[in-house]
Amino acid sequence: MTLMRLAIGSVILIGVIITFYLSATLTDRFDKLREAPHDNSQWNLTQLEVDFLKLMNAEQQARQAVEVAQSRPPATAGADSEAAPVEPGVGPGAMPGVVPDPATALDDLRKAFDIFYSRVYVLEDSKDAEIFFRDQELRDHQDAIKMFLHEMAPAMDGDDAMLIATLPRLDRRLAEISALPREIALKSVPIKARISDNQRLEITNLLKAIAFVALIVMIALMLAFAILLLQKSELNRKTRIIARGNERLASTLKASLDAIIVIDEQGLIMDFNGSAEKVFGHARADVLGRSLADVIIPERFREAHTSGMARFLDTRSSQIVDAGRLNLVALHADGHEFQTETSITAVPGEKGINFISYIRDITDEVANRAELHEARDSALAAYREKSKFFAVMSHEMRTPLNGIISSLDLLADTPLNDGQRHFLQIANASSEILLGHINDVLDIERIDANQQGDRMEPVDLADMLEALCQNLRALADRQNTRIGWNISGLEDPSINCDARGLRQILLNLMSNAIKFTTSGRVEVDVQAAPTDNPDTCQLSFAVSDTGIGISEEDQKRIFDDFVTVDSAYERTSTGTGLGLGIARRLVASMGGRLSVESAPKRGSTFTFTVEVPKTVGGQAEAPLAEAEAERPIVPRRVLVVEDNEVNRELLHVMLSGDGHHVDLAEDGFEGVHKASRNHYDLILMDISMPNLDGVKATQMIQDSRGLSAATPIYAVTAHAMPEERAKFLAAGMAGCLIKPLRRADIRTLMAEVPGPQETDGPETARPEDETDQMPDTDAPKPHANGIDPAKMIDLEQFRDIASLLGQEKLSLQLERFEAEGDELIAAMRSDAEQGRLSQVQAAAHRMAGSCGTFGAREMHQHLKSLETACKSEDAAGAVRIAGDLDRVWAETRAGIAAAS
Repeated sequence: MTLMRLAIGSVILIGVIITFYLSATLTDRFDKLREAPHDNSQWNLTQLEVDFLKLMNAEQQARQAVEVAQSRPPATAGADSEAAPVEPGVGPGAMPGVVPDPATALDDLRKAFDIFYSRVYVLEDSKDAEIFFRDQELRDHQDAIKMFLHEMAPAMDGDDAMLIATLPRLDRRLAEISALPREIALKSVPIKARISDNQRLEITNLLKAIAFVALIVMIALMLAFAILLLQKSELNRKTRIIARGNERLASTLKASLDAIIVIDEQGLIMDFNGSAEKVFGHARADVLGRSLADVIIPERFREAHTSGMARFLDTRSSQIVDAGRLNLVALHADGHEFQTETSITAVPGEKGINFISYIRDITDEVANRAELHEARDSALAAYREKSKFFAVMSHEMRTPLNGIISSLDLLADTPLNDGQRHFLQIANASSEILLGHINDVLDIERIDANQQGDRMEPVDLADMLEALCQNLRALADRQNTRIGWNISGLEDPSINCDARGLRQILLNLMSNAIKFTTSGRVEVDVQAAPTDNPDTCQLSFAVSDTGIGISEEDQKRIFDDFVTVDSAYERTSTGTGLGLGIARRLVASMGGRLSVESAPKRGSTFTFTVEVPKTVGGQAEAPLAEAEAERPIVPRRVLVVEDNEVNRELLHVMLSGDGHHVDLAEDGFEGVHKASRNHYDLILMDISMPNLDGVKATQMIQDSRGLSAATPIYAVTAHAMPEERAKFLAAGMAGCLIKPLRRADIRTLMAEVPGPQETDGPETARPEDETDQMPDTDAPKPHANGIDPAKMIDLEQFRDIASLLGQEKLSLQLERFEAEGDELIAAMRSDAEQGRLSQVQAAAHRMAGSCGTFGAREMHQHLKSLETACKSEDAAGAVRIAGDLDRVWAETRAGIAAAS
């Protein structure tokens, strides 16, 4: 019915508009017919021929006068200058017996030409005559006449001599176009007749159209009247239905589980349903007509309720009325308060505004919500502890595992029989697998903590895929599986992307596919598509296999951590179940989504799509490591802020040995002071320092107006959790270096520092004679106590430091290191027993840096564990680890002595 009303109304509106338009058009046509034309085109066309004949007559008279004047003998002095009589009738239109004066005749010719010229262009500009010249033949005649006028106009505008010289040509041209004016006049007559007929036909059609539209509008009005009658009947029926509905609504309100209270503008209760009686403990008869504030609102809120009501009635604005569900406190009849969920709305009533309140007792829900929040907080705390545990354990496991791998590498260089070499290969493979599992856990922690950073770099996608296939070829051969790749839609495979992340995604997906595919094929298909941005392209990756497939139920959980789809007792492949979880996280970090399509025994296809920038110029740059290896060392000015004397001296040696100018600061205050007075290319900042730590010192340097306010500052610390590294970056640090620092790490960082600045003093170079003082560390000697140096000491790190320092400085620094260690260990043991964990943590952090520098790996790991226990407020663990430091320290000193 609504659509019909809308259609009929539209027809009536459109009909009225059309009728109005047609009437206006018809009126316009009648007005034009009534108007007296100011430029009667038919008359002008007829007069064109007359004016042309006058022009021809004037031309003949002018030519006659000129001929007579030229044939007359020259006049004698004093002779009568009047025209001499000639034969009568000479020249058309000439007066009998009188010879025309040449000047007068030429003027008459010009006047006749101008009149004819004007007549032609009056027709040219006449809107009424425009329709005649739509005829091509008439248009050609008009163009020929206009061409004649343009040819003769210069002569007419010139002097008499020029005009006289033009008369023969004028006579010829007049003869050539003499028939055109008459043809124009004659041919325009039927055209004018057709125009008149068309005007009469147009008026007739307009009248018919108006009559038809008026009929349609009349029919629509009749239909509208009929519909109104039907609607009236329907309205009466619905009124009766609404009345019955109101009765049912009243019954529903009584039975509602929510308390419903209706009040008027004065705040007096008008209705109070059965649920309200149960919720508030009042009988309906006892509260009707009473103030709502006195019945259910606690006394401390009544004044605000009264002022809010008054404000709403004045301004129609409120933070409670029509504001949705609100949590409010209500008062029970027995005097206790309870939490409610209330919704208030304002509706017009017979005597003003009525307020309807829907109220629900949520006392139990509030208690349950509090329990849920507590459970959630406990779960989040447990998750954080789990993450911290994984990170700490992974760090703790990776260090001794690196020692195992390094020892196995050293063992491989010794004479071994075939059986021993076989066992060594097994140990190496097992170590690499275990290291991969640990790195997987660290990758998850790093990605979840958003620590992967911006690693965009140019890469050749084809080279990456080929390298991955070569690396996985051995695994595929063991499975009797072929692997391959294909790229389509990408003319140049050079792109910019997170190469490390993309490589890890593809490696995880491809190795996973190979593990579950026997005697089949694994294929990587890459399809490129253009985007709206010409500098980027969309890459769709699909890693498909012909393996065992994945059930629909397992597809829902395979991207979770530690999930494997095969039975725990019938494992067909190795792994922790972290590979797909890592791939999922990395794809999400690139703005994509990893998905799978699979069916049991039909193989699987993992797909994801990412948008990447194209490499400028189509050339992928050389890998960063190769570029850095070829880059020469450029001297720079560096400030080292380190409270540990040993670490400070060793950093000085590492940097100055490469030609850098190094300034040293013993604490944060001195570092801030030097940074304000000197310009440095780089500042290396220790974190844990007394009085002013590295984070605060960094902020003070960057907030100052000193010369090094914009200098990049790198944190140098022995151990940092992901959230701690995020804190360093948030404080303005450019990055973080983890102790122990190797010379390669320092050189890599220095290669990234912006261009060198002028230094205050000469560059410090490594003394040439130190090479003769280097200790012979290639073959460490066993200690007298039987301590193996390789167990306690990272020999590679120790040798690097020894080569930098030379024997004399090495001995001096080792004495300082051992003296400091004796003092700190005694203090840590005492502080741990007395529960002063913050002091223990600071001392452990300080000594861990020195241990890392000298390669005292075992001691370094114990100190890191002690520092972690203090951070976690594990007092018992701190006491236990501190109590074991004496033994580890003694073995460490013995190992250093053996390595020296």
